[in-house]
Amino acid sequence: MEDCPQFNGTLDFFFSPEENLNLIGHYFPDYDFKNKKVLDAGCRNGGVTQALYELGATAVGIDINKKAIEIAKFSHNGPQFYHGSILNLETFKDNSFDIIFCCGTLPYLNPDQVGDAILEFKRVIKPSGRILMAFQKERSPLFSFSIKVYNIFPIFFKPILMFLAFIYFQTLNFKYLRYSLCEGLVGIYFGHPNNLKHFEVATPNCRMISSKFSKTFLLGKS
Repeated sequence: MEDCPQFNGTLDFFFSPEENLNLIGHYFPDYDFKNKKVLDAGCRNGGVTQALYELGATAVGIDINKKAIEIAKFSHNGPQFYHGSILNLETFKDNSFDIIFCCGTLPYLNPDQVGDAILEFKRVIKPSGRILMAFQKERSPLFSFSIKVYNIFPIFFKPILMFLAFIYFQTLNFKYLRYSLCEGLVGIYFGHPNNLKHFEVATPNCRMISSKFSKTFLLGKS
């Protein structure tokens, strides 16, 4: 897994604290986070990690983007942040976490790397713990081909994509469109491992994630 430098220009873009809390509450309703240890795997600028901390968890964030970790450490007090890859969680011992929250990172791994990441998640999760993982849905061959072309010449196609995104999403929030769509399509993979289908849970519709584009899975250690 390589760094994702395309996000460097929008790492100051924070989803609202309220939205972060609502997202966590959707996946873990009525869960008592107090005295629980939670890993935000692919934490970006640390907004979700901070929300987990404010819910009472011992919150830990890790991201491969060094600049993202610098911003997270500067912006938040309470959580611990580490620069590293979710493919190698050597910083953490076996059976360390009650919850692993991985939303927005796995689509940037190829299929073999996804399997390696899941093995690491299962190593560091406690026997009674839960792993939350979100993936991009499979897309049509035409859409997938278009994304491959976009990845070859992203700078050329960005203005076109921004215009189409504005028409579709009806928003003038430039940072949101750039963060979620333009940069978000660079290096992205679609689909998920077939052996996860029995663990699918409902995906909320919000700015951070949408059931139109994503599938979410909640599984345990075994």
